[in-house]
Amino acid sequence: DRRLAKLRKTVDKGLKYGIKTWIFCIEPRACTEEDPLYRAHPELFGCTSYGKTHVFCPLAKATQQYVEESVKDVFTRVPRLGGIMMISHGERPTTCLSTVDPVTGEFRGTCPRCSKVKPWQIHWETASAIMRGIRAAGSDGEYVSWFYQPHVRPERGDWSAEVARHLPEGVTLA
Repeated sequence: DRRLAKLRKTVDKGLKYGIKTWIFCIEPRACTEEDPLYRAHPELFGCTSYGKTHVFCPLAKATQQYVEESVKDVFTRVPRLGGIMMISHGERPTTCLSTVDPVTGEFRGTCPRCSKVKPWQIHWETASAIMRGIRAAGSDGEYVSWFYQPHVRPERGDWSAEVARHLPEGVTLA
């Protein structure tokens, strides 16, 4: 509550000068088996990444609901946010998209749902849930999905270009 109050104050102060405040995050954060969220709701997760870290499966309806409600909660409790910028691939594990090789686009996870679809579809489900949450809060906020991929190799695949071709309305890919 204290952090949200401070964020509301920051938003209000910025708007006095015509400046919109955006939140930055790398979500939804993957969990270990010891995490209370994982123990209570294993249905939210798809496969593991970086060892024993469980990532969220955006093709699971429960995960879509969790992401949508989480975003709606923040945008409802902090009205007038300008938007959200989120690292959707790279930096740290979040969803089954984290198991996609940044160069080749090969899915390396074991999720029974995500292993059957293309990477752009995994991203689309997450981005759609985020946008539904923003709009459900009555906000006209924006969503920038950032692929943090500092890999420079000549054999780079075009899978991330496919992601850019398949974006839900209101989503910008960086």
